[in-house]
Amino acid sequence: MQVPFVPKIPHKKRVILVKKAIFLRTLSLAVSFFIGVSACFGAETLMDQARQAVTDYRVRTTELADWCEKNGLLREAKLTRDQLLPSAEDRIYVPTFPKEIVSESVPEDSPELVQKWNADRWKIKKEYAAELQRLLNRAVRQKQSVLAMQMAIAALHADPNHERLRNILGLKNYKNQWRTNWEIRMLKQGNLEHERFGWLPAKYVKRYENGERFYRGKWMPEEEEAKIRSGLQTGWKIESEHYTIATNHSLEEGVRLSRELEDFYRAWLQVFILFHASDDEFSAMFQGRPSVREANLRVVYYKNQEDYIKANVNAHPHIGITGGYFDLEKECCFFFHTDDPEVHKTVFHEATHQLFTCSGKFPKNARSSCNFWITEAVAVYMESFHKENGYCVLGGYNQERLQMARYRYFETKFYVPFALLVRFDIARFQSFPHVGLPLPKDWTLAMLYSQMGGMGHFFMHAEGGKYRELFVEYLLQVYSGRDTVLTLFELSRTVPERLDE
Repeated sequence: MQVPFVPKIPHKKRVILVKKAIFLRTLSLAVSFFIGVSACFGAETLMDQARQAVTDYRVRTTELADWCEKNGLLREAKLTRDQLLPSAEDRIYVPTFPKEIVSESVPEDSPELVQKWNADRWKIKKEYAAELQRLLNRAVRQKQSVLAMQMAIAALHADPNHERLRNILGLKNYKNQWRTNWEIRMLKQGNLEHERFGWLPAKYVKRYENGERFYRGKWMPEEEEAKIRSGLQTGWKIESEHYTIATNHSLEEGVRLSRELEDFYRAWLQVFILFHASDDEFSAMFQGRPSVREANLRVVYYKNQEDYIKANVNAHPHIGITGGYFDLEKECCFFFHTDDPEVHKTVFHEATHQLFTCSGKFPKNARSSCNFWITEAVAVYMESFHKENGYCVLGGYNQERLQMARYRYFETKFYVPFALLVRFDIARFQSFPHVGLPLPKDWTLAMLYSQMGGMGHFFMHAEGGKYRELFVEYLLQVYSGRDTVLTLFELSRTVPERLDE
């Protein structure tokens, strides 16, 4: 259960801290989509080749855009530049791939220069995708699944019609659209995906658009249905590929949350692929055989905070200070509708706990006697999830938790070192600072959570993502119950003081 969000930093302090952060961080913008792999994972040569492929692709694409501008093809120049994945040292951009088959041609009567531009553009894109696929083959053989997934996403972004790459993501060409097996089953059953109402029988669509609703075997006005479904027991049930959402808010709001969580799932899957599939299973995915694991994640979504508190206060007396929670025993998340974006971040925090716990790969009763902090650090990091210009985005130096981590470190000298953190189990973490150690009395758990925001960002982005695969491996060992107080330092091949630095 997440600690309530902390107050915002005063504006003047914020400016100072951002300047300090800019001064301290190492810039590595050019190819930040790819993770950095530390020497202990033995893939530096493969990483160097992947980075070189990205650099060459960006150079060739930029040169083509410059050529377009010189020849007055301003629209084509913009399209060319837009084909590049955004690159930033503090963010991960996960592209959304079009469902439709992308046309690779221009009208036959297009000017000769436009024809040449289009031919050159697709030549560059396909050659880049082919080079990444060559490296991807090696990454799969070397069981570098995290790196391989990043390559697959980058290659597919360049060449969205690449069938083999689509198959890795479980997508097949069905009636000129890229669809998952689940979506194909829904379509074959006579359903379609409506923008407002989600998956509906195709024969219901017009009546739903006209304000009618089908419930308990009969049609009725939507106002009548809303009254009947005002309680959670009679509320709506929205089923998507990976989530089942029970809500008493509305069908439309349930569908909106469902799509948001599906986007979140996709971003999580592409960064933490090893929690969904082992190296051998990923190799099978690469051969076009999707993982046999299918998530069935349950969410209860109340129409307001009042209903949320009323339904949960007996089991959780302090429920009123939370923005939502994940129930480990029920394997279910509980949220409520809110217009406060900071409170809404709790959805991503608790959904992260659910994903790592219910991924299906590890026994759910695995409990570690240490290293609990990392489960919160990754959840705080995942609070940064948002949509930006068509991309799912993780990270960002402007995230509130990260700002607060800077503030407390620089201004109040709050910092709990790694050597101490790794010894905390869930009980000691949640009773912080009363852990049997002489810690300052004015330290609080909220302060520790802000530090988790800083540490999560460090492992995902520091030094061009150098520690990201280490971070994933560390999480794997913690969630499988194979970790010790030395695991982090063994994986990083360094001492705690060096990581603190």
